[in-house]
Amino acid sequence: AQAREVGRQSPRAVCCQANCCVEASPSSRSCSQVLVIERTHLGWARLWGKLRFHCTAKLIARARMLTVLLVSAVSSAGRRVDVTVRRRLGAPPEAARSGWLDYTWSSGGGLPGVLVLPRDSEAWPRGEPPHSRLVLPLAIEEALEDTEAIGAEVRYRVTDDGLLSAEMVAGSHAATVAFVPEAGGGAGCELVWKCEFEVRHRQRLWQAVTETLIGQSADNLAARLLEPSRPTWFCPLRAFGGKEEAFGGAGEFAMAGGPATRAQLLVLPGLDGSAVTAWMQYPELGLEYDVRALAIPPTDRSGWEDLVGLVVEEVVRSSDGGARKVFLLGESMGAGLALEVGRRCAGSSLSGLVLVSPATGWDRTWLGGARDWLLALP
Repeated sequence: AQAREVGRQSPRAVCCQANCCVEASPSSRSCSQVLVIERTHLGWARLWGKLRFHCTAKLIARARMLTVLLVSAVSSAGRRVDVTVRRRLGAPPEAARSGWLDYTWSSGGGLPGVLVLPRDSEAWPRGEPPHSRLVLPLAIEEALEDTEAIGAEVRYRVTDDGLLSAEMVAGSHAATVAFVPEAGGGAGCELVWKCEFEVRHRQRLWQAVTETLIGQSADNLAARLLEPSRPTWFCPLRAFGGKEEAFGGAGEFAMAGGPATRAQLLVLPGLDGSAVTAWMQYPELGLEYDVRALAIPPTDRSGWEDLVGLVVEEVVRSSDGGARKVFLLGESMGAGLALEVGRRCAGSSLSGLVLVSPATGWDRTWLGGARDWLLALP
């Protein structure tokens, strides 16, 4: 307002607040308008400066990346890639080797976007790893060497480079996966994964890519071996928040080998393997029975016969030579398992079955008809 008043009195006024010169006349713009315009111009200038700096930094980074790739392409033709990855695994050598064959070789090792298809599923017994595999989406074919002759060591080679045939030298790819026992008789072992091959271009790039992929596979295997991968029996009263002591120490017989005071109830889960469905009924069941449940983790690869044998063993052990009554409670898939166990234990250790929503008509469903197709999946 003061500047406008000065502008009326003088043909030329200086607005110190805006740090600009204003030609003031009755028809000219007010000082406040010029001040807003000037500040707007300053804001756009700062924004443009930031954008120029950001874009320049990105261009420099991309230029460096392209330079590295170009230098690698020019200077590393016909070079050899040699990668060695070491990891400590929390499992003995034989178990670690089985885990590598089952998880890393047969299933892709948890690498995102990698799909593994067996090439000779008919030639191998069920439950064994395939001798050769197809790795998608690159269509690379790999084959195991004679694993029986080399103990805890596994060797494999690439038989077809697939979409990478223009980059790789055919027949040059070979790898060794060794599981070295820990010094001093420790429970774990050391994974030593060696891989070597020749490339026509970009040796540094393929060195870095191979180190990353093998390193990630090794880390995934180490984490996998730490997870429970076998079915286990547990006390649901304790696991799902109940107070076991309130029911006379239910579950202690099976865990501590104490005297049998009540009938044993063994709960067999459905396809989810958690046995959590009856969590609201477990406290009441614990008033009459010593309750134990079977947990089948997602990482378990046991077959049907393995599960049946495991439950039969538990039934025989819990019956204490017939001195104690044992009942099976099976839900869905667990009901089918209970029926098979009951057939094998009839007239001896088993006193009765409780079947909840039994999945006994699997072969008559559309999903049961797709059994062969499902078994062919990795």
